[in-house]
Amino acid sequence: MKKSETIKNIIDLIIEYTGSENFAELEWLFSELSTAKIIEDKESKK
Repeated sequence: MKKSETIKNIIDLIIEYTGSENFAELEWLFSELSTAKIIEDKESKK
């Protein structure tokens, strides 16, 4: 399973448990995840 699929599954679970009322928090989570992904990509290219 690809990492992006894993992240998507985690996000799906979070949405399922929190409902769509917490959109700001989900937005924050997306930005955190994408930041982490960028850092991870840079690290793996070294």
